[in-house]
Amino acid sequence: MSSNGYTLYRGPSAFNGKPIKVVVTGTKHPSNNPKTGPMLQVWILPDGDDPPNKQVSICGTCPIRKACYVNWGQAPTSVWRAEYPDFWENPLFLENIRLGASGDPAAIPAAEWNHLTHYFGQHVGYTHAWQWAEHLRPWCMASTETWNDTFDAWELGWRTFRVIPESDRPRLVPGGMEKWCNSLSGDQCIECMRCHGQKNNSERSIVIPAHGSRKGNL
Repeated sequence: MSSNGYTLYRGPSAFNGKPIKVVVTGTKHPSNNPKTGPMLQVWILPDGDDPPNKQVSICGTCPIRKACYVNWGQAPTSVWRAEYPDFWENPLFLENIRLGASGDPAAIPAAEWNHLTHYFGQHVGYTHAWQWAEHLRPWCMASTETWNDTFDAWELGWRTFRVIPESDRPRLVPGGMEKWCNSLSGDQCIECMRCHGQKNNSERSIVIPAHGSRKGNL
């Protein structure tokens, strides 16, 4: 039983009803992720015999599977193999939390979000299921890759986190509605925390070039 995290949820996926588990890590030993900094990391994983690897139950119909930045055979698989105590046996406040180090937060049923978010402080989060998962707007950015999807997400009330091919720089949507991710200036997510959804609609949406080992597949 690992002491570096908790199981937040075990049950059916909101995507397809198959069993998933949701784990938060970093409660004893902070993450050393160089992009995010020492944030708590939430992993959305299959709950069964098949190791995590972009299953529909945890990722939905994500349109950029070929360009996924997650290395599924490393940290997600290690977390999937471990057992963690049940969060609800001794719930605690979770500050500086990244919702979806693997998987899409929309996999967690909306009713479960109503309980979990009472225990979340500062957070960042992203979802490709923005067309229907409106309950995530206060907590997550809509993940987009095109101007058309970005405009559609704005119409639905989302702030967006748009990932673009590296060759597209510096093409932002005209009009000052977007800004470059602060990580391009060397800031870590924990120093920024602007990808927190809809809490302040005066904040601009975020754009970042594709990153990770498969970025060329975008």
